[in-house]
Amino acid sequence: MSNKTEKFWHIRSANYDKLFWTKDEDYLNAIIRAGHFKKSDLVLDVGTGTGIVAKKIKPLVKHVVGIDISGSMLEKGSWEGVSVVNGDIRENLFADNLFDKIIARMVFHHILYNLNGAISQCYEVLKKGGRLVVAEGVPPSDDREIVNWYSSVFKLKEKRRTFTNKDLVNYLKKNGFKNIQTRVYMIDNFSIKNWLRNSGLPISKQHKIMQLHIKANKKIKDVYQMKITKNDCLIRTKNIIITGEK
Repeated sequence: MSNKTEKFWHIRSANYDKLFWTKDEDYLNAIIRAGHFKKSDLVLDVGTGTGIVAKKIKPLVKHVVGIDISGSMLEKGSWEGVSVVNGDIRENLFADNLFDKIIARMVFHHILYNLNGAISQCYEVLKKGGRLVVAEGVPPSDDREIVNWYSSVFKLKEKRRTFTNKDLVNYLKKNGFKNIQTRVYMIDNFSIKNWLRNSGLPISKQHKIMQLHIKANKKIKDVYQMKITKNDCLIRTKNIIITGEK
């Protein structure tokens, strides 16, 4: 990992656990339902960060292994009962046919180079019949104007991919997954202020992103069910949880 990338994650790790969405119980429970976990499962949590997902899954399965590219994120976690690997999922770090389930929550949009390699590795290290669960934030509509606005917001925040549901389904299909299913999870009253305050962004960028929301046209505000308050902007965000089997 480059020094620039590690610096990005080092800054972000400071307040990562203060982001409301990371600990949203309904979101975590939706992921767990999609995982169909069993007590005998060995699970890999890709992009484990500070271990929020791994710790939620741990009581339900035999063992959880968390992998993350950022040492700074891992240092912020508590890992009792969870194995941790500081590494890149695109690399061949695990034996083939090892895991029963793999979880990747809000991580694939950060993989700008060789995403197919990451998903292919997930396929290879899953047992036959194993399940991959991918959770990602997506634009609330596939309308091109909405997708472009969504991308413009995140362009100010970081370098990342913008997915649609179709994009993610195609990535899984391309890399061998079958029986692909999609679930939608909406987060109501998502606080832009909380998101920006804990993003590690300079104040000037936080202001620009907030202004993009406040000055958005009616079409954007309606699709996000946007509410501008005295101190915040609240929106309805769309998340998809996609499962595929080996």
